[in-house]
Amino acid sequence: MKRVTIKDIAREAGTSYVTVSHYLNKRGEKFSLETAARIEAAIKKLGYIPNRAARKLARRRSYTIGIVLPPAPEDILPASLLRDNPFYNEFVAGVQARAWEYDTDVVLTGYENDEKVLEWVLSYQLDGVILFSAEMGKKIREEAKRKRLELQTVFIGLDVLTDFVDASVTIDEVSGIGQAVSHLVGLGHRRIALATGDYHTSPVNAARYAAYKQALTEANLFGGEELVLVDEVSLEGGKRIGERLLRLMKNHGVSAVVCVADILAAGIYKTLLRVGKRIPEDISITGFDDLFIATLLEPELTTVKQDVVRRAALCVDLIEGAYQGKTLQSFQMPVELVLRHSTAPYKHSH
Repeated sequence: MKRVTIKDIAREAGTSYVTVSHYLNKRGEKFSLETAARIEAAIKKLGYIPNRAARKLARRRSYTIGIVLPPAPEDILPASLLRDNPFYNEFVAGVQARAWEYDTDVVLTGYENDEKVLEWVLSYQLDGVILFSAEMGKKIREEAKRKRLELQTVFIGLDVLTDFVDASVTIDEVSGIGQAVSHLVGLGHRRIALATGDYHTSPVNAARYAAYKQALTEANLFGGEELVLVDEVSLEGGKRIGERLLRLMKNHGVSAVVCVADILAAGIYKTLLRVGKRIPEDISITGFDDLFIATLLEPELTTVKQDVVRRAALCVDLIEGAYQGKTLQSFQMPVELVLRHSTAPYKHSH
């Protein structure tokens, strides 16, 4: 069967090849409703399927965006991040939804080392890359320079380090943790623990740990590093933190815990509820992200809400905007504490 071409569409629609080409490539020209309708009717009648390879060659773009998942512990596969932490699922879904509007593909990979990621970027000739670790952008560019390779890719960062990328879409980490701590202090809690991932390797965890320490120090309530519970950010990590939290509740009078992620809170729930602890009667818990699981937990989780899908979409908008000649700029998105039923006023009997 002969492949339908743009010329066939133009002939059927009674318009020029250039007009059809510009229409299909979503260029800036404004088309009349009549012209658009004729082109769409011709596409439908002739069964036209766009030649994506030809479009890429014509525009000198790959129409592909990459997502590099953050470094995982040595014994954990990158794919496990998608399975174990729903934040990444929601974020990737948000990127794909917005990229679909631009007729752009999305690929993702785990971080092995700078050279491997550079090879991945070059193999797909990516228009842009979204990085959970902004410092990786610097490393990839340095690796490209060392190999004397030209790299036109736009790098968008998601963590607090913004100097190593073309633009960043961050959230107000300090405000988020500060709101959670202030809420618990206002309820009368004085021994407040932190459930976090490794804050030595993750800039996001580091920012949230620093915000927790700052907020409690300002209130003269910082209980020391023994109240900082570190594990992988996953359901299993949360369950292990829950075991240590039980000891802190018994021996150190801990009555509340701030979690840097909803999935950690979910793991803590499982451990505490299994041994008969009541939430929030025995301990108050806050999360971070406001993912769908926050309302699946019982009681529903008080958590810091960030708009994950909007954040993901904005990353794609920035990459597309760069190819439309727009000046790249960074954004910090606000967060807010959503009050539900996992926190309550402090009671002396625990």
